[in-house]
Amino acid sequence: LKAFFAHTAVRVSAVSQVPAAMLALATKAADASVSLPELEAKLATDANSVFDGVLDLNVAMADLGGRWGNLMKLRSRILVMHGVPADQAKPPNGDFQAAQQFWPAMMAWPGGPGADAFGPDGDSKSKLQQEVSKRSKRSLLKGELVYTAVPDETGQWFYASVHGATPGLLEQQYWSAEPMGGKKAAEQAAARAALQAEFWQALSVAGAGTKRKALGAPGGGGAGNDPKTRLNKGAQLLLGRPITKGEVLYTTETVESPSGAIYTSVVSIPAHDPSASWQGQPAESAKQAEFNASEVAWAALEQTLAVLEEERKAKRAGKEKEAHAKKKARKEAAALGVSAAGTNVSAFMS
Repeated sequence: LKAFFAHTAVRVSAVSQVPAAMLALATKAADASVSLPELEAKLATDANSVFDGVLDLNVAMADLGGRWGNLMKLRSRILVMHGVPADQAKPPNGDFQAAQQFWPAMMAWPGGPGADAFGPDGDSKSKLQQEVSKRSKRSLLKGELVYTAVPDETGQWFYASVHGATPGLLEQQYWSAEPMGGKKAAEQAAARAALQAEFWQALSVAGAGTKRKALGAPGGGGAGNDPKTRLNKGAQLLLGRPITKGEVLYTTETVESPSGAIYTSVVSIPAHDPSASWQGQPAESAKQAEFNASEVAWAALEQTLAVLEEERKAKRAGKEKEAHAKKKARKEAAALGVSAAGTNVSAFMS
């Protein structure tokens, strides 16, 4: 036995002395089986998974910690493949608690995953569910508020919309104003846009002490109030239905100048009028150019939209009046039924 263990110890010692260079070569050989672009694409997907987990309060901390650990390992692997020394590519430690220092920066990243998804009022989706339930005077069934998330042109960012599956739950479909780094973050942004439009008084910070802007009021640039979002709302009035992504179509051209790139955007709504388009003033960014085109289109359609808005309000008031009349009739019928039953019992007893 002593001889056996001594022989084993020698073999282990020999293995432990394998040059680090050989281990590095083995790692590179393993990485060669998967291309760098494939790993970088997986890194983006896994990062979105972490962000989605942070935003989804139903995800267990252990699950979230596992996602973070796998993400850091993958990131280290990619850094090594890019030539970063292994000791520099290695995460500080494997403790998930160390990741908590990154959350504030991640959530505050302008335009990044989760940015303005919750806003000052916390979980916008839950808040919207509560407010719609209160207005409807009943609990909503699962799926009555329908969220749809779609990727942008890059496939790395997402827009989302929300609309009511049951007529009357929401006045229209609402879109997130900006692309978000995860589907759940985009859904939160869409819910917040709906809250700002229909339940502004329930927002403890953004809506407190302020009046709701008219449909055509100039926006302050916030989610749900920028020129593009207002034009989307107008398009839904024009078409009489929720719009899908791309039905308000922007075409932006870039011209290089000595002072830098200049952008000009043209917007159209082909489903409404295939022959109509509106060009905005040139701008120093593509986003501002689209905003400018939206403002021009809104100005051209404003009178038509005002008429459609009044018709929509009148139609909604008529539906509410009809629903109230039906409810009153049911109460009266129930009261007559109780009275008739009482009369029959009295006659029987006599």
